[in-house]
Amino acid sequence: MQRIGFRTQKKDFIGNKHEMLTGVFQQNPNSTKGYQLRPTLIKPQHVSIIGGGIASACASLALTKQGIKVTLYCKDNDLAQGASSNAIGALYPLLHQQADDISLFYQQAFWRAKEVYNSVIEQGFNFPHQWCGLLDVAYKESFVKRQQKFEELKTWPKDLIHGIDACTASKLANIELTYGGLFMPKVSLDITTRCR
Repeated sequence: MQRIGFRTQKKDFIGNKHEMLTGVFQQNPNSTKGYQLRPTLIKPQHVSIIGGGIASACASLALTKQGIKVTLYCKDNDLAQGASSNAIGALYPLLHQQADDISLFYQQAFWRAKEVYNSVIEQGFNFPHQWCGLLDVAYKESFVKRQQKFEELKTWPKDLIHGIDACTASKLANIELTYGGLFMPKVSLDITTRCR
């Protein structure tokens, strides 16, 4: 990166990754015509990716579809072991009661991710999952109020999220529940989480 005109720098990062490498393309100090200094874009033949999570897998898939060879480096013996320290694997959108920017982004990202995963399955690849939905049980007062607000505003289509009563929740979960909740019918869970 430095050879073609980037200024690189390590910066502190919050979270499990303590540092990140940044690069800024800088203008040649001997010329005021920075637009002439852009490097020629050449399609890479080989890319190395560090990390074995979902983002790395998706980046690898996108690159290999373009005919680019990928080497993936992961500290674990198998891929997708860390999952950002989450106990379960689930694909669902982060939705607020109002259609704010972040919720709209996650709604679009969810549908796109589902399309990609279904495409991978159609190509003959297999991974443990079920599109069985996610039930967010309203077992305390703040969750009940949240459910009521979702139902009142009707911001999102029912095939994305909707409220259900305790009887319906019990049928979906296949266990007796005393609470209803919010249900996302199109969501996928890792089959090891005992999706029913």
